[in-house]
Amino acid sequence: MNIDVRFRPYIMALSLVLISLAAHMISLWNGFVLNDHFLIPGFRDILREEWRTFWTELVTNAVIQPYAEPLLKASLALDFQSAVLSPALYHATNVLLHTTAVVSAFFLLTRLVKHFDLAMPPAGKSDNFSSTALVPFIACALFACHPLTSDTVAYISGRGAILTFIWYTVALHFFLSGFFAQSVRIGALAYLGICFSIILGVLSSCQAITIPETIIVLGLLVKPALEKGKDWVYERAFEFGIMAFLAVVIPFTFLLPQAMPVGNGLGLPLLPPVAFYATQCKELLTYYVRAFFVPVPLSIFPPFAQAQSFSDPLALGGVALLLGSIYLLFHYGKTRDPYCFFGLWIFLIGLVPQSLIVTNEYVSGQRFYLSCFGLCLFAARLFTKYAAAKVERQVSINTSAGSQMRNVVFEPVLVVPLAVVAVIFVGLSNFRDHGFATNSAILRGALRSGAIDKNLDKNGYIRAYLALMLMLDGGNSIENGLIEAKRALEINRDLPLAYLARARHAAFSDDFEGAKYYAEKAVELARKQNLSSRLIGLADGVILIAATNLEQYQDPQNLKDMAKEALLVDPTNSKLYLALGKVYLSEHKPESGSFAIKYLGHAKRLDRNDLSNEAPLAEAILATGNPSNFESAYGHALMLHKISPTTGSYILLARAALETGRLSKSAALMHELDVRLHGAYNAEAMYIMYGICKQAHDEKKAADYLMRAKKLDPNIETNTKLWLRIAPLTAIEEEREKAAEQGKTLLEKYPPKPEPASTSKPGQP
Repeated sequence: MNIDVRFRPYIMALSLVLISLAAHMISLWNGFVLNDHFLIPGFRDILREEWRTFWTELVTNAVIQPYAEPLLKASLALDFQSAVLSPALYHATNVLLHTTAVVSAFFLLTRLVKHFDLAMPPAGKSDNFSSTALVPFIACALFACHPLTSDTVAYISGRGAILTFIWYTVALHFFLSGFFAQSVRIGALAYLGICFSIILGVLSSCQAITIPETIIVLGLLVKPALEKGKDWVYERAFEFGIMAFLAVVIPFTFLLPQAMPVGNGLGLPLLPPVAFYATQCKELLTYYVRAFFVPVPLSIFPPFAQAQSFSDPLALGGVALLLGSIYLLFHYGKTRDPYCFFGLWIFLIGLVPQSLIVTNEYVSGQRFYLSCFGLCLFAARLFTKYAAAKVERQVSINTSAGSQMRNVVFEPVLVVPLAVVAVIFVGLSNFRDHGFATNSAILRGALRSGAIDKNLDKNGYIRAYLALMLMLDGGNSIENGLIEAKRALEINRDLPLAYLARARHAAFSDDFEGAKYYAEKAVELARKQNLSSRLIGLADGVILIAATNLEQYQDPQNLKDMAKEALLVDPTNSKLYLALGKVYLSEHKPESGSFAIKYLGHAKRLDRNDLSNEAPLAEAILATGNPSNFESAYGHALMLHKISPTTGSYILLARAALETGRLSKSAALMHELDVRLHGAYNAEAMYIMYGICKQAHDEKKAADYLMRAKKLDPNIETNTKLWLRIAPLTAIEEEREKAAEQGKTLLEKYPPKPEPASTSKPGQP
């Protein structure tokens, strides 16, 4: 089959698109898992008119904290504006971005083929067969469907690695355009494009800091074999100098105060540096490289991962693997095989940035996304060299000239292994993608992998993590989360995640004493074990909610500090805003009502069906002292009283009625309450009666009720502010009001008065 050479790259690119879609389309049916719960739902609280402020703050924060993945947050925000909380679009974006990354890498390698072939010595080339022409397609096909990429593609929060890879390849595209440009204008624009790509890459993840180093290496690799190295560098000293300058300067941005992504290490202790580096070496051998060649089983908590020191034989094996890779890097540099060299370079440089940052996350599939591509390129080159050598041996046996012209593309030695690997990898990728469907699926899968390593979950961590994630899922998963939390605590009594799960369940069950106890235990253990601040923020939120429901407002400033930390990690929890509003109300300051309305409004917007918002919201509106808003307070109090009449609702509605001039309504409510309580008024009820009598100009009774109210609560005038700024309604107005509430009209009984006839003469006003 003869295909026009001009169309071959595009046909191959289309094939790569189909392979990518076949490997990962099943992820469109997945939900939100793990960190998705913390990154995505927060957009729900952004009003339409507040989005401009959101984008402004995102740009500002990107300058201050570039490694907090602001570009990832921007892409998720765009998805939210299109699909709100429908996971399918978020997953579709990930799949399309991965496909874009594969195609971009393919065209990059295709552009490099002619330069790399010129860089190779004549002895390293094949006369009858250009094996290098197939390297871009084979490498990118492996990358498109390799199951190791599922941890990034099927996981919405892993998108930062894909974005970084795209900008990485775009920067290299710009470099090739500028490096071989025939005009100064094109070269200058291309180098501006490199700087722009580096900035966007850094804003996606810290792996992009290695782009300048990779550009320098690529600039040396594309040197023609007949060109002298010193002359090559000297003639392009300006380009190499710019990249060297960026390579030195960019890492200094780590000196800025950074909010690095937490990852999936929630609840894991921060290891000492030696133990962390040993763990990175151990997982490189036992998980990343092992899973590249044998991609089963795959897990976010793989067995044989953690090491305490370099005395661990597997950690030493990882060190040996690194040293061996570096040796091969120099070997292929000497033999001038740019494909193998570039593949090994990408593999090694992709490990550097995030592996050297000590975090609570020990293993991350997103970290290996770039390195996985490097291994795919290295493996593709070795395989094509093997296939070419085998075909050449077959051709040398047959002296026929026709046999020498055989196209290796259709040779079984190449096609059959590739087809088998592709089918297996597509199937495994779909299986792995399906494992990211729910929190339960991915974490129970991690527990099942413990069959390989009995020590994997000997401390119950994964089960405790599962318990918390089930609590965050809500609904029917809450009770299952409680079961898993109890099982985890049976294994280990020092698991903060398990205590946090129990605290959230207790709060859900209105056991606020238990919720506070478990949450405080979680905070105590988290600080003792030096765990993530995200875990402490979640626990602080439960303590805040429990304290406000128990009416424990002794230290409002501490409660507000807890709310600040809790809202950073759980920004769409309406109960947190409700609790914070109650805290402000408890201070009884002039500004308390306004602040409380702000946060209670958030709570109402996030959960419009929660009746517990109505009473605090009515109290906050009344606390402002603004008569124009009192009618709204009356509406909230009336709704609450109609649905759930209690002693508190009687008093609140009576107070709102009093402040809106409904004196008879207020008095009637207090009379009903008196009957219900058999005359046992509390201080607030006494104070409401004082207001009713004062508005009715019965000063003697008013003074008596005030004295009795102060006797029960000396601070009643501060705790319950009565403004009495609206004059009482007339009897007819009250009756109309009562009829309106009953859905009737009194227009027939009380028709409007006719307007008086005009007595002015024509021409007079």
